[in-house]
Amino acid sequence: MIRNAKGRAVWGLGAYGFLDLECPDTANTSLWQQSRLCSDHGLSEVTAGI
Repeated sequence: MIRNAKGRAVWGLGAYGFLDLECPDTANTSLWQQSRLCSDHGLSEVTAGI
């Protein structure tokens, strides 16, 4: 959860929890998978030192 200087929540990934579910027939499977990849947040090491 990201909060502003006053402590108010301004961004959170909780709204995207539905991406953990199976892709419904009404959604494009490729876009669903891409959205899952994009929702994986944090720091990653690409190569040594980077």
